[in-house]
Amino acid sequence: MGTGSRILCVLGFALSVALTAQAAPGSGFGLQFGSDHAAVRDADSGAEYSTLRVGGSLDYQWALGSAFSLLLLLDEAKGQAVIPAQPTLRYFVLDALGLEARLWLGALWVGGQATRCVLTAAEGATTFHIGGAASCRALTLGLEGQGRWFLSLRALRAQRLPVEAGPTVNISGTRLSLGYRWK
Repeated sequence: MGTGSRILCVLGFALSVALTAQAAPGSGFGLQFGSDHAAVRDADSGAEYSTLRVGGSLDYQWALGSAFSLLLLLDEAKGQAVIPAQPTLRYFVLDALGLEARLWLGALWVGGQATRCVLTAAEGATTFHIGGAASCRALTLGLEGQGRWFLSLRALRAQRLPVEAGPTVNISGTRLSLGYRWK
Protein backbone atom coordinates (compact mmCIF):
# COMPACT_ATOMS: atom_id res chain seq x y z
CA MET A 1 0.00 0.00 0.00
CA GLY A 2 1.50 3.34 -1.07
CA THR A 3 1.75 6.52 0.99
CA GLY A 4 -1.20 8.10 -0.82
CA SER A 5 -3.40 5.08 -0.14
CA ARG A 6 -2.44 5.08 3.55
CA ILE A 7 -3.25 8.77 3.86
CA LEU A 8 -6.66 8.24 2.22
CA CYS A 9 -7.41 5.34 4.59
CA VAL A 10 -6.47 7.44 7.63
CA LEU A 11 -8.57 10.37 6.40
CA GLY A 12 -11.54 8.09 5.67
CA PHE A 13 -11.38 6.68 9.18
CA ALA A 14 -10.96 10.17 10.67
CA LEU A 15 -13.96 11.46 8.74
CA SER A 16 -16.16 8.57 9.90
CA VAL A 17 -15.18 9.23 13.53
CA ALA A 18 -15.66 12.98 13.08
CA LEU A 19 -19.20 12.56 11.82
CA THR A 20 -20.18 10.74 15.02
CA ALA A 21 -18.14 12.76 17.53
CA GLN A 22 -19.29 16.04 19.03
CA ALA A 23 -16.40 18.39 19.71
CA ALA A 24 -15.49 22.04 19.56
CA PRO A 25 -12.14 23.79 19.62
CA GLY A 26 -10.57 24.21 23.03
CA SER A 27 -8.03 26.81 24.06
CA GLY A 28 -4.60 25.63 25.13
CA PHE A 29 -1.11 24.56 24.15
CA GLY A 30 -0.59 21.80 21.59
CA LEU A 31 2.45 19.71 20.74
CA GLN A 32 2.68 17.45 17.68
CA PHE A 33 5.25 15.26 15.93
CA GLY A 34 5.00 13.61 12.57
CA SER A 35 6.48 12.21 9.44
CA ASP A 36 7.26 14.68 6.66
CA HIS A 37 7.19 13.90 2.97
CA ALA A 38 8.45 17.27 1.74
CA ALA A 39 11.02 17.78 -1.00
CA VAL A 40 13.66 20.53 -1.03
CA ARG A 41 14.32 21.43 -4.69
CA ASP A 42 16.54 23.92 -6.47
CA ALA A 43 14.28 26.83 -7.47
CA ASP A 44 16.00 27.24 -10.85
CA SER A 45 16.90 23.73 -12.03
CA GLY A 46 14.28 21.67 -10.17
CA ALA A 47 16.96 19.26 -8.87
CA GLU A 48 15.88 17.58 -5.62
CA TYR A 49 18.42 17.99 -2.83
CA SER A 50 16.70 16.69 0.24
CA THR A 51 13.56 15.20 1.63
CA LEU A 52 12.41 16.52 4.99
CA ARG A 53 11.77 13.41 7.11
CA VAL A 54 10.62 14.42 10.60
CA GLY A 55 8.97 17.46 12.05
CA GLY A 56 7.06 18.85 14.94
CA SER A 57 5.35 21.95 16.18
CA LEU A 58 4.30 23.77 19.31
CA ASP A 59 1.20 25.97 19.19
CA TYR A 60 -1.31 27.85 21.29
CA GLN A 61 -4.94 27.68 20.16
CA TRP A 62 -7.60 30.25 21.00
CA ALA A 63 -11.20 29.05 20.58
CA LEU A 64 -13.28 31.73 18.86
CA GLY A 65 -16.71 30.21 19.47
CA SER A 66 -17.80 26.70 18.59
CA ALA A 67 -16.77 26.76 14.92
CA PHE A 68 -13.55 28.79 14.68
CA SER A 69 -10.11 28.89 16.28
CA LEU A 70 -6.84 30.74 15.79
CA LEU A 71 -3.38 29.30 16.49
CA LEU A 72 0.05 30.85 16.96
CA LEU A 73 2.57 28.19 15.96
CA LEU A 74 6.27 27.41 15.88
CA ASP A 75 7.21 24.56 13.53
CA GLU A 76 10.40 22.71 12.59
CA ALA A 77 11.21 20.04 9.99
CA LYS A 78 14.55 18.28 9.38
CA GLY A 79 16.12 16.19 6.65
CA GLN A 80 19.41 15.14 5.09
CA ALA A 81 20.72 16.71 1.90
CA VAL A 82 22.93 15.87 -1.05
CA ILE A 83 23.92 18.99 -3.00
CA PRO A 84 26.49 18.29 -5.76
CA ALA A 85 27.66 21.93 -5.93
CA GLN A 86 28.00 22.15 -2.13
CA PRO A 87 29.08 18.69 -0.88
CA THR A 88 29.74 19.95 2.66
CA LEU A 89 26.06 20.89 3.21
CA ARG A 90 24.48 17.71 4.56
CA TYR A 91 21.32 18.70 6.43
CA PHE A 92 18.36 21.05 6.04
CA VAL A 93 16.24 22.48 8.85
CA LEU A 94 13.07 24.47 8.07
CA ASP A 95 11.78 26.70 10.88
CA ALA A 96 8.45 28.52 10.68
CA LEU A 97 6.59 31.00 12.88
CA GLY A 98 3.05 31.99 11.98
CA LEU A 99 -0.71 31.77 12.34
CA GLU A 100 -3.32 29.17 11.48
CA ALA A 101 -7.06 29.77 11.25
CA ARG A 102 -9.35 26.75 11.60
CA LEU A 103 -12.97 26.06 10.71
CA TRP A 104 -14.43 23.28 12.88
CA LEU A 105 -17.05 20.81 11.66
CA GLY A 106 -17.66 18.78 14.82
CA ALA A 107 -14.38 17.03 15.61
CA LEU A 108 -12.97 17.68 12.13
CA TRP A 109 -11.15 20.89 11.24
CA VAL A 110 -9.93 22.51 8.04
CA GLY A 111 -7.28 25.20 8.39
CA GLY A 112 -5.01 27.54 6.54
CA GLN A 113 -1.53 28.59 7.68
CA ALA A 114 0.46 31.71 6.88
CA THR A 115 3.99 31.51 8.24
CA ARG A 116 7.41 33.06 7.86
CA CYS A 117 9.98 30.35 7.11
CA VAL A 118 13.76 30.28 7.46
CA LEU A 119 15.78 27.47 5.90
CA THR A 120 19.10 26.52 7.50
CA ALA A 121 21.66 24.34 5.75
CA ALA A 122 24.18 22.61 7.99
CA GLU A 123 27.54 20.98 7.36
CA GLY A 124 27.34 19.13 10.66
CA ALA A 125 26.57 19.77 14.30
CA THR A 126 28.70 22.93 14.51
CA THR A 127 28.58 24.78 11.17
CA PHE A 128 25.31 26.32 10.00
CA HIS A 129 24.41 28.51 7.02
CA ILE A 130 21.22 30.43 7.75
CA GLY A 131 19.28 31.49 4.71
CA GLY A 132 16.86 34.30 4.15
CA ALA A 133 13.22 34.23 5.16
CA ALA A 134 10.25 33.68 2.86
CA SER A 135 6.50 33.32 3.19
CA CYS A 136 5.13 29.79 3.50
CA ARG A 137 1.56 28.57 3.06
CA ALA A 138 -0.11 25.40 4.23
CA LEU A 139 -3.52 23.77 4.32
CA THR A 140 -4.38 21.49 7.22
CA LEU A 141 -7.01 18.85 7.87
CA GLY A 142 -7.39 17.28 11.29
CA LEU A 143 -9.41 15.41 13.83
CA GLU A 144 -9.60 16.30 17.52
CA GLY A 145 -12.32 14.64 19.57
CA GLN A 146 -13.46 15.02 23.18
CA GLY A 147 -10.08 13.81 24.42
CA ARG A 148 -6.84 15.71 24.13
CA TRP A 149 -5.20 13.72 21.29
CA PHE A 150 -5.44 14.85 17.67
CA LEU A 151 -4.40 13.74 14.20
CA SER A 152 -3.52 16.19 11.43
CA LEU A 153 -2.46 16.23 7.80
CA ARG A 154 -0.70 19.31 6.41
CA ALA A 155 0.23 20.27 2.85
CA LEU A 156 3.05 22.88 2.81
CA ARG A 157 4.45 25.09 0.07
CA ALA A 158 7.35 27.56 0.28
CA GLN A 159 8.99 29.23 -2.69
CA ARG A 160 12.37 30.88 -3.28
CA LEU A 161 14.01 30.31 0.10
CA PRO A 162 17.64 31.49 -0.19
CA VAL A 163 20.35 29.55 1.64
CA GLU A 164 23.69 31.18 2.49
CA ALA A 165 26.48 29.32 0.66
CA GLY A 166 23.88 27.30 -1.21
CA PRO A 167 21.08 27.44 -3.78
CA THR A 168 17.69 29.13 -3.62
CA VAL A 169 15.12 26.38 -3.02
CA ASN A 170 11.42 25.57 -3.15
CA ILE A 171 9.80 23.24 -0.62
CA SER A 172 6.54 21.33 -1.03
CA GLY A 173 5.05 18.27 0.59
CA THR A 174 2.91 16.83 3.37
CA ARG A 175 3.14 15.92 7.05
CA LEU A 176 1.03 13.41 8.95
CA SER A 177 1.17 14.18 12.69
CA LEU A 178 -0.10 12.95 16.02
CA GLY A 179 -0.50 15.60 18.71
CA TYR A 180 -1.72 16.39 22.20
CA ARG A 181 -3.54 19.53 23.40
CA TRP A 182 -3.59 20.75 26.99
CA LYS A 183 -7.08 22.19 27.56
